[in-house]
Amino acid sequence: MLRYLLVVSLLPVVLLATTPNDNLATLTKSGNDFLRTCEPRGERSSTVEGFCSGYANGVIDGYDYALATVQVKHHEQVTGAFCPPDEITRGQQYRVAVKYLNDHPEQTHRIASALIAESMQAAFPCPTKLPDVNPSK
Repeated sequence: MLRYLLVVSLLPVVLLATTPNDNLATLTKSGNDFLRTCEPRGERSSTVEGFCSGYANGVIDGYDYALATVQVKHHEQVTGAFCPPDEITRGQQYRVAVKYLNDHPEQTHRIASALIAESMQAAFPCPTKLPDVNPSK
């Protein structure tokens, strides 16, 4: 019985992992490919939407972490790559990326990860000068 339950529970995972999906395999090549697969429209598989959102947010987190690491190594103020408001959600970040790609069709031939990072920099730039912590001076 346990063996039967294990097979039944793992079968969907195996089928999903081995199902060829050219759109998911190529969505990272360019902004065009990312939009073709990931732009929200009508009925769509929650798996595809989750994959697209996860990819976009992984790029955002990775880029932000990489820049913060460089800032630490150079003994700079750590701000990261972008400065979104604290209350922003992962879904909002994903929608910002999709909107940016739609608003800049002349750039969508470029690699998707670079465009996603640019979308966050454009929407949530960090202040170039940090506020004075002691304004009475």
